[in-house]
Amino acid sequence: MSIREFVKSIINLIYPQSIYCIACNNIIDETRNYSLCDDCFERFKWIGSRTCNKCGKILSENNPTNTCYDCKNNRHEFDRGYSCVQYGSLEKSIVFKLKYNKKTYISRVIAEIMNDRMLIEDLDYDIVIPVPINKKRKRERGYNQAELIGGYFSDFQGTKCDNKCLVRMKNTEPLKSMSPTERKESLLNAFNITEHGRKMIYGKRVLVIDDIYTTGATMDSVSLALKREGAEKVYFLVFASGGDYIIQ
Repeated sequence: MSIREFVKSIINLIYPQSIYCIACNNIIDETRNYSLCDDCFERFKWIGSRTCNKCGKILSENNPTNTCYDCKNNRHEFDRGYSCVQYGSLEKSIVFKLKYNKKTYISRVIAEIMNDRMLIEDLDYDIVIPVPINKKRKRERGYNQAELIGGYFSDFQGTKCDNKCLVRMKNTEPLKSMSPTERKESLLNAFNITEHGRKMIYGKRVLVIDDIYTTGATMDSVSLALKREGAEKVYFLVFASGGDYIIQ
């Protein structure tokens, strides 16, 4: 047994994934998909066949095209995005448990969902890079949820996750309280590529990992930084994305 496998087995003993639903905390057994009870599994807004051909959001029933309203009206720096669920109240509760309640075992479940999502896509990429958080925020929280998810996802995929390519230079205020314009301004030049990162990404197809995609401000800033330093393509994969509506 490898050290990584040993650590995972210890984590599973402390936080067994087959006892409680990660969304509602109801008792479940090991046969439940993604550590979700049947009710929560059915209530999840899973990504279907109609998604935006740019950012990967679920398309609105009122949108007859193949592109979401936001991507029609706004330029984005990434090449293609993928998501697993739409960001509703139930999906939000899981993300918040991971980010703010130190329930880090949820990162493995999210990574499993992401892995299954990508098994149906024909996407070739060279390296996985999680979106970094500022050093101060990481010290306060104790971890970066995107790094945890990215590590597990790479294990499932059999690919490389590199946490040393990208650094966050700005300790921005929480984006959830900002307008789309404020988010874009706040994240302007927020990310830098390290010397190590320049060697790793030049001419490569990069898959960026994060938990949530809403306005695209974070992904645009990350993508721009990566492409400035020679990345050939920048894709992203998130657990949840916002709805299909006009973002101004």
